[in-house]
Amino acid sequence: MRPGHRSRSAALALAALVSFTAAGVFAPDALAQSGGTLVIGLDQEPPTLDPHASPSAVTYQIIGSVTENLLYRGSDGKLAPWLAESWQSARDGRSVTFKLRRDVKFHDGTPFNAEAVKLNFDRIVDPKFKAGGSRSALAGYAGSKVLDEFTVQVSFENPYAPFLAYAAGGTLSLVSPKAVRETGDLVHTRPVGSGPFMIKDYVAKDHTTMVRNPAYTRKAPWSDRAGGALLDSIVWKFVPEAGTRVTTLESGEAQGVYLVPAQSLPRIEKNTAMRVDKIPYPGAPRIWLLNTTKPPLDDVKVRRALNYAVDKDALLATVFKGIALKAFAPLTAAMLDDPTLRQAYPFDAAKAQALLAEAGWQPGPEGIRTKAGARLEIVLNAIEYGGGAEP
Repeated sequence: MRPGHRSRSAALALAALVSFTAAGVFAPDALAQSGGTLVIGLDQEPPTLDPHASPSAVTYQIIGSVTENLLYRGSDGKLAPWLAESWQSARDGRSVTFKLRRDVKFHDGTPFNAEAVKLNFDRIVDPKFKAGGSRSALAGYAGSKVLDEFTVQVSFENPYAPFLAYAAGGTLSLVSPKAVRETGDLVHTRPVGSGPFMIKDYVAKDHTTMVRNPAYTRKAPWSDRAGGALLDSIVWKFVPEAGTRVTTLESGEAQGVYLVPAQSLPRIEKNTAMRVDKIPYPGAPRIWLLNTTKPPLDDVKVRRALNYAVDKDALLATVFKGIALKAFAPLTAAMLDDPTLRQAYPFDAAKAQALLAEAGWQPGPEGIRTKAGARLEIVLNAIEYGGGAEP
């Protein structure tokens, strides 16, 4: 999931150092079996399982098979129907009308319909509700209108192009309005969705268990078969220590783990009993967002020098050890690729030094460049958010 929007006018994205991959390791036999329990080790415990309240990516890893969305974004980046059979955007860009499936119920038996969509979105924008990233996903929300039982029109105060993409994301996944009203704080540990799995229990600092939804017979948009889940249950273990996660996999306590430490990857790849999946993240890579309104980054020569000064290939080889890809732009190649950018900023220390000299930054007595008595210094603000790749 993602931090809030940033102003493009105030920041320039540096050609990123690396584009992380999601390195997950699974025992091959566990993936093909019907029935049984799959145990997966996660790097952290989510602050909540409520999709509308969570700021953490790990929440959506867990509930991705519990809750569902109006739309689905495939691996090709295209939007496809999910709980909505079709959708139509207004010509002025200020509303979208969804035709909904008629055969869906939430896990508690509550029918999924236009009223449920309206109540979910109204909940998110309610000032009394402590929303996570979901409120920004509905920026400028003007309301939802129930046109009939299975048709809903979602409107905004102004044209809002990102809405359809958000409608396919975890922050706008849909939960049972009845459960929200009647269970109170339980929604944080037992959200009631409409997906192929249901939350069974939640033990703080240890695990959460989901079980197969026997009523789910539809074909999920990511699946090539109908008939619901094959597994009986999935246990998500909260294992923050990286070495311990790998040990649980090697011992057979877990059949899969997320965020494998780079230093452990070569050993795991040699283990024929395991399979390593490296999946490039679409969207934004790890990047620096530069404030180009203040010195020294208001000078394009300094910004270009930074790009030439970073040996990205060396970082990939020594720090990330094969679990990262080089990035060339503010979007990863998995989302939008322009091959002409791949040689834009090769490592060139001499060129970086020349650009800094042209910008007036000369070597100082301590080895740090100075200009008019000021040292060449850049402050990096690190913003922590739930989930991410692990070097």
